[in-house]
Amino acid sequence: LDLLIAAMARMRNKPSLTIIGPGEAQYVAELERQASAAGVRERISFRGPVYGEERLHLLQGADLFVLPSRQENFGVAIVEALAVGTPVVISKAVNIWEEIVGAKVGAAVDLDPRVLAETIDAWLESPSRLAEAGAGAKAFVRARYEATAVARRWSSHYEGIVRAASNAEAAWTK
Repeated sequence: LDLLIAAMARMRNKPSLTIIGPGEAQYVAELERQASAAGVRERISFRGPVYGEERLHLLQGADLFVLPSRQENFGVAIVEALAVGTPVVISKAVNIWEEIVGAKVGAAVDLDPRVLAETIDAWLESPSRLAEAGAGAKAFVRARYEATAVARRWSSHYEGIVRAASNAEAAWTK
């Protein structure tokens, strides 16, 4: 979030930012201090944890979901945003960034506030790009992360392991 706050100070569009999620009081206070120092505090809302329908409404109402994480195995919140049709801008430290970029449902950037600001500006300045990515986002999530699709991939993976083991066993018995 410190990278996103720094990026906000560089952005042309001067968008508002809603930060959702739990955080220790000291951490939130530090982020608020950073936002004040960067001159963007008045454009940031720190909502704290939000659940259920309210969370979905906030994700649906966003033009863009941004997660410039320093490390993220998967990023459930990213997939939640895509599932409601909101494009994403994430860092290349999120392990699913190549899938996101390949599906054209978002962008991935290096951990650099300048690049992050430029990327967010470019997306916000292109309503057609946001609409196209948003339209493809729901289908991307269904095809890639819906339970049946995941089960098919795992089944195929295990079948490949069994085939490889059978082929190796056959090679040893000859």
